[in-house]
Amino acid sequence: MAEDKKPTPVTGGGTNTKTTEHLIFLLAGLVLVSAIATALFNYAENFGFGTLGNLWDSLADYFFRHIWPTWKFIAAIVSALSLAGIVHNSWKLRAINIEEKKIYDPPLT
Repeated sequence: MAEDKKPTPVTGGGTNTKTTEHLIFLLAGLVLVSAIATALFNYAENFGFGTLGNLWDSLADYFFRHIWPTWKFIAAIVSALSLAGIVHNSWKLRAINIEEKKIYDPPLT
């Protein structure tokens, strides 16, 4: 007779401590980073660099004047190259489909 195989016992159900540890350290790290960011903003405000709102406005102004036009140009180039790649790959796939149709779906005679 064939040997009877015993089913393996089901394990699991919330005993995954690694995930819990990772989440705790992630939250602790986020609290630490936010505390450092708050301290840096207070430090900048004490030296006359302005409030957080003024700092944010100046960063946004710099971004929209210097980085945004370049970013738009790069995005347009990437989009055009993506479209060219889509057309090229469609042609290649169509050629493969035609060759496969000759092999796997011969005409009935």
